[in-house]
Amino acid sequence: MDLAGTPLGAVPLGAVGGCDLLTGFAFTCVSLGADGDTSLYELANLLEDAGSSLAASPLGAVPLGAIPLGAVPLGAIPLGAVPLGAVDLAGTPLGAVPLGAVGGCDLLIAPFTCASLGANEDTNLYELAVLLEAEGSSLAASPLGAVTLDQLPLGAIDPLALLGLDATLADIFAGTTLEDVTDWGSITLGQIIIAMLIVADYPWEELEFDELGVQDFAATGAVVTYSAQLGVTGGPGLVEVMATLPEGYRYRTGTSTLNESSILDPVVDQVGNVQTLRFFVTVAGGNALSFDVAPGLRLATSTIDVVAGGVTALDAAPHTVVEVEAASFDVLSPNVLYFGYITTRDDIDTYGIVPPGEGFRTSVFLGHLSEDVDLVMYRPTTAPYSVSGTPLGAVPFEDEGFEAVSQPLSPEALADIPITDPDSLAAVSANRSTTTESTSVLEDGTRSGNYTIQVSGYNGVASDDAYVLRAKIRSEVPPPSCIGRDSIATGLSDFSALTAPGLESVFVINGARLDALHGPGSSTAVLDSLATLVAYLNVPANGFGSGAIIRVDGFDYSAWDTNPCDPDAANQIAEAIRGPIVVYAGANPSLKYVTIIGSDEVIPFFRQPDDTAYANESSYAGEFEDNALYGSLFTRHILTDDGYGDLDPIPWLDHALFLPELGVGRLVEEPVDIIGQVSTFVAFEGTLDSSTGFVSGYDFLSDGAAEVASNLTAGGASTTRLINESWTSQNLIDGLLVSDGVPDVASPNAHYDHHRSLPAAEQATPPGGLTNAVLFDVGDIETFAAANPGDLARALIFTMGCHAGTSVADISVLSTSSTNPTDWAQVYGQEAATYVANTGYGYGDTVTVALSERLMAEFALRLDGSLSAGQALVGAKQHYFG
Repeated sequence: MDLAGTPLGAVPLGAVGGCDLLTGFAFTCVSLGADGDTSLYELANLLEDAGSSLAASPLGAVPLGAIPLGAVPLGAIPLGAVPLGAVDLAGTPLGAVPLGAVGGCDLLIAPFTCASLGANEDTNLYELAVLLEAEGSSLAASPLGAVTLDQLPLGAIDPLALLGLDATLADIFAGTTLEDVTDWGSITLGQIIIAMLIVADYPWEELEFDELGVQDFAATGAVVTYSAQLGVTGGPGLVEVMATLPEGYRYRTGTSTLNESSILDPVVDQVGNVQTLRFFVTVAGGNALSFDVAPGLRLATSTIDVVAGGVTALDAAPHTVVEVEAASFDVLSPNVLYFGYITTRDDIDTYGIVPPGEGFRTSVFLGHLSEDVDLVMYRPTTAPYSVSGTPLGAVPFEDEGFEAVSQPLSPEALADIPITDPDSLAAVSANRSTTTESTSVLEDGTRSGNYTIQVSGYNGVASDDAYVLRAKIRSEVPPPSCIGRDSIATGLSDFSALTAPGLESVFVINGARLDALHGPGSSTAVLDSLATLVAYLNVPANGFGSGAIIRVDGFDYSAWDTNPCDPDAANQIAEAIRGPIVVYAGANPSLKYVTIIGSDEVIPFFRQPDDTAYANESSYAGEFEDNALYGSLFTRHILTDDGYGDLDPIPWLDHALFLPELGVGRLVEEPVDIIGQVSTFVAFEGTLDSSTGFVSGYDFLSDGAAEVASNLTAGGASTTRLINESWTSQNLIDGLLVSDGVPDVASPNAHYDHHRSLPAAEQATPPGGLTNAVLFDVGDIETFAAANPGDLARALIFTMGCHAGTSVADISVLSTSSTNPTDWAQVYGQEAATYVANTGYGYGDTVTVALSERLMAEFALRLDGSLSAGQALVGAKQHYFG
């Protein structure tokens, strides 16, 4: 027998008495060339070379039950790798499955609807069951119970690995409804619903592994062979021996022996996470009972308690589960769970990932955390790459919109994370506390070598509990196909105005698309208005530099019109329009402002990749359908006009970072709105008042709102504050929408979407309970404006809220859509107010004023009358970037 593969190969002499056990024998450690670290297997070889054997030595008399297992490195780690398909998800709570994952509200038929039940796509199945029960019905008897199982998407899965079936549900339950099924056997509704989810998308690392017994499915891992000596106190006979395992330990089937002969497996009783083994054995004289167990997920010293009726039972010494680094885990495989430990303050675990090939994104998730553990990703080369995760330098606390109820805290900086290779640093995920970490890399096919994944404790924390690491690989999301726009004839472009030196402002318009999308003659009226504005600017006595109109009617939009959801097609148009502006600005430093005329449908925003893993723009795509905005969000892009004002974009990741030198604005949306904004500028001689101010805020926005208010006050504005956790929509209306007294500069900060905002008092209200009566929305602006025409003109309004600046083109929203086409930018534009807000998610920090909060605070600081609003925003962005 090759002892190298047995536990003897791992037991050092020091664990069993050491060299002293050789005393009185013909050999000594010195004569054999051994020491306390020599293993029993190595000693056996040395003794054999010396003409003896291990069994003949004093060590041969040491019973295995007396060997302290604490000295045995128990495999690589207590639990190695668990194939996802092997995990039995029986009992997975329905509370984790949203209704949207099983077909959504469309599955509800009369007499029930999501609206009548107070449910929505985010309502989970457990909550739905409660709602139906309150209506005197049940989940099985509900309209969901009338949906045949073979109609569900699950019916196409073959084989149904997660349920251990060799056939699909369509084969087994064809024509059968949930209500019809009377004998499910071991199949639960929870299993069926979970199986409908894409395996790689389930948050496996967040499961309660301590209670799932995943050791039974581990491809590798430690095994403890336990031995107990049973001594008969009475006559020989059949006795019951009960062995209680430490919490989390699992009996290994087929491993029980009595006096080295196999016996039947014990009866296994399980209460919670503790197994009790009941053996029924015949004993006489000395008896050695042995069996194998898989240790739990916690590194600890444990004993197995043995009780035997009619006999004395002597259990073995305590054993300790320890971690040993495993070379086999150097390279992670996708869709496999890896368990590891941070056992000391200096412990840093590293893993590798093989780049999957161009066009694929590799994501890494770190969960099941009992302490604050952080995730770092290093690139293999200096080739360009795209990462998603938390930004370097500060880790954001994202504003998820008004439906967010809980969000992870964020560290102040990355000083407590050990960065072993700063030059190769790709991404850091460092949420505070035990929030799951995640990051990802988009492969461009230019790298050699592996990515390196680093796991370490924040600020030196350590734990005996396991963390779980998982890698996922998927192809990047291609743009969806949207219904094409009607063919729009191009006109003639005109850049002749850019031949005149010394321009300060340019106005970019596509008259052909204005006419096609808003009706014949629309462009004529807008152009006449712009001509009046340019004439005003060109009079030196008015105090402005000269302006000019450039027309881009001749640019080819055909590819984008064929598929409006294609972000690349939109970017090609935007880049083509940007080109002549940049060339002119390079030769004429006088140019300060670029104004885009019309919505995204007329002149497209730039689409910038959103590389965040949390609060990604793709999560907002569900608000829209079948239009250009949907395509941008679905493919993880942020809308921005900064590209039109950036003379030298900064190469960053696999694209460019826009940091504008020119002030860029956009006049939206209907021609009459645009004309009104231009007329207001001329009527008030292009000036804004800044005598009065108003600022609101709550939650993590409070400190940022307070700094905005302080900066406005320092700039000369008498500023009213509404910064607390209890203000209502009426309180906001009373402070912002004041008849004949609208504040000159206002910053109404809150959780937003493109047409609503959440008052502080409603933070705890569940989404289903939010109504227009408690929210502050665009309707409140429209109502005030109708009763007080002109009061909002010249007001400057800016906010940190999520998607508060998302411009939704009315003509891009289907008439059958539930999406509100009226947005904040549009409703303020209709009243000729100047508006600054996020086109995507807003970010903040709970510890300090950072990210979107910092940008708006810097903007407010510059509103002291020394700069135009456009220059103030450019200055804030430049300062923010550093």
